[in-house]
Amino acid sequence: MAGALETLCGQAYGAEQYKKLGIYTYAAIVSLLLVCLPVSVLWIFLDKLLLVLGQDPLISQRAGKYAIWLNPALFPYANLQSLWLNVILLGFYVKYSSLVERTRTSFSRDVFLSTDEFIRFAVPSAIMVCLEWWSFELFILLSGLSPNPKLETSILSICLTTGTLHFYIPYSFGAAASTRVSNELGAGNPDAAQLAVWAVIALDAVEVTIASATLFCCRHILGRAFSNDKEVVDYVTDMALLVCISIMMDSFQAVLPGHKQATIARERAMKGNLPADNDSME
Repeated sequence: MAGALETLCGQAYGAEQYKKLGIYTYAAIVSLLLVCLPVSVLWIFLDKLLLVLGQDPLISQRAGKYAIWLNPALFPYANLQSLWLNVILLGFYVKYSSLVERTRTSFSRDVFLSTDEFIRFAVPSAIMVCLEWWSFELFILLSGLSPNPKLETSILSICLTTGTLHFYIPYSFGAAASTRVSNELGAGNPDAAQLAVWAVIALDAVEVTIASATLFCCRHILGRAFSNDKEVVDYVTDMALLVCISIMMDSFQAVLPGHKQATIARERAMKGNLPADNDSME
């Protein structure tokens, strides 16, 4: 849901509506804190839910205990969306930097008026992210129904963890592209937005090629980073090629939404210019 801020804040900054950045931020904080409440309740009873889904009792118990300990971190994570060191550095930057002075605003009635606008962007953003991440979690749940759930779950967790660790590289490219695209669109420059996206796609293609090739060459030792069990290590070696293919597909998925956003805006701008061009010709 916090992904809605990438669009709203970026376009507000590009349109020089700096106070709206602070308003959108407060609206996001209020909305995300409210969403954390039902999620916390779900996590408390996660072990029972996993048992209903037919998962291994030991795995369900450990997962439920882990989820309960995650609850205290859920609320700050929803608002900070970062590691503690980055939170401190960003906090000092927002507090003392003159570059963001125009975006600072007080908590006011406008925050609640902007919550509806935030939710309209946040819900589709949350659905897209959930469809992606829940598909991975669905694989883990299905592996728990196999004849050897501990082995299958371990292998799949290793593969997904490897893919997730790499995903943050193209995700950072996509976040940078989203900010740049939103700024350019807010300023009315769709061509510059599309150029920024193509630059990020080229950068991502180079990075994912190097990462996939390196991972495939190290496939025989990849499993040893997670386990000393020979069966697990050999299984991970067999899965390495599929992990590399998944990484390549996932990398482009992380940056392509910015391309779609820029293309749609460019088409709208062209359609908007047609009546003006016709009037000038007449």
